[in-house]
Amino acid sequence: RLSDAIAKMVEKSVRHLPVVDDDLRVVGILSDRDVRAAVGHPRLHVDDPRAIQRTVGEIMTPAPFVLRPDEPILRAVGRFVDERVGALPVVDPEGRLIGIVSYLDILRFLRGSRVWGEA
Repeated sequence: RLSDAIAKMVEKSVRHLPVVDDDLRVVGILSDRDVRAAVGHPRLHVDDPRAIQRTVGEIMTPAPFVLRPDEPILRAVGRFVDERVGALPVVDPEGRLIGIVSYLDILRFLRGSRVWGEA
């Protein structure tokens, strides 16, 4: 149910939830943007009847772009910029979820690395 997913997003303070099948293969991603388009701001609509009556599958982004753990960071940056997404599921060679990376994760990594030097 969408209401359960919204509650998890609020509880964990996350803006993206990968959606997987029974074999943990990524079938979609639910973003706070998807939730806002469907029912409004997630924190205000956990118990909203519109959220309770809908399913994640109805509003998720199906077949999202994914990354493999050995892909270069610039591949992720390219997806964030070119496709205007905020997070990418990370999958193993069989397409099973092993993690998720957001644009904020990349920015935090770059801030802590010597790539940019001193500010």
